[in-house]
Amino acid sequence: MAALEYSRSGSDSIIKKPKKEYFNIILETRDYIAEIRKKEITFSEPFMWLNGDPIFYPNTINVIQGKTGVHKSRLVQDICSALLKKQNCDNILLGLLANNRIKTNVLYVDTERNIKDQFPFAVRQIFLRAGHDPAIDLDNFDVISLMEIDRNDRFMALEEYIGEIRKIYTEHIVIILDVVTDCINSFNDPKESMSFIDMMNRFINKQAVTFICLIHENPGNGSEKARGHLGTEITNKASTVIQIGFEKETDIVKINFTKCRNSKRPEPTFAYYSESEKGLVLADNKLVREALDKNRDRATVEQVVKELPIILTGDKKRTDIYAHLIEEFNCSEKTI
Repeated sequence: MAALEYSRSGSDSIIKKPKKEYFNIILETRDYIAEIRKKEITFSEPFMWLNGDPIFYPNTINVIQGKTGVHKSRLVQDICSALLKKQNCDNILLGLLANNRIKTNVLYVDTERNIKDQFPFAVRQIFLRAGHDPAIDLDNFDVISLMEIDRNDRFMALEEYIGEIRKIYTEHIVIILDVVTDCINSFNDPKESMSFIDMMNRFINKQAVTFICLIHENPGNGSEKARGHLGTEITNKASTVIQIGFEKETDIVKINFTKCRNSKRPEPTFAYYSESEKGLVLADNKLVREALDKNRDRATVEQVVKELPIILTGDKKRTDIYAHLIEEFNCSEKTI
């Protein structure tokens, strides 16, 4: 895309406005709602489907969450590839399909990978999987990194950049934040977290902007919660929340929809990382069935603990307890 020229004049959103101006803003919003509700309400079309199910709509905030290392970035890279896909490209891309009736631009914001090889390689894969030559420039694709911006200044820098890029991209723009918690100084600070979400809400309400935010889940096997106060609030505000993770003790990745405000929740999609494709590919039914059966036959600690009070009555030998649990959970003595 063309180079941007702009001054670092700061963010209007952090300037305290006179009380009268707040009153006028509220009146304008009230009048706008009154005008709109008089007409037949037409909801926006989805701009992306997965296996025929709508998953993303314009002017929304969306979340992809998962533990570290479960291919969150590779999933969002395929989302980008689907949005940028060349007309004659036949790559499956997990069953993702973009709505060609909605012209969409993509801004990919990275905060984690180095700019020497890691992030450029990821961008190259987006081009290749979309059927494009990585040596060309795409008018509807922009890529930036916040790695060299001081963490204290990233919020302001990002808001400023989005404001400037809107002058170039007048149509719908999907903004990928990978990862969103690195866009602010502290993801556990309620005030800063809410200010960041307020900024996103201003963009989606006033302009043709959609956010897809990647976020890590809290470490630990028992937690499925997105990290920090920002994670809690952003999943509450999100229209679509996708959780991605490995099926236990397998290489199969489960892409699960935990929230879909605009439509019914699609069935989970299963994939795995392909070294030859350098990306995620759909897992066939046999692989999925084997992975699910493997987990179904495995006795977890929690399941065994729940069963023990039932069988630990009277004087029983260890071998009898083992035999009962082996039969109950259809697994080996070694597993028990």
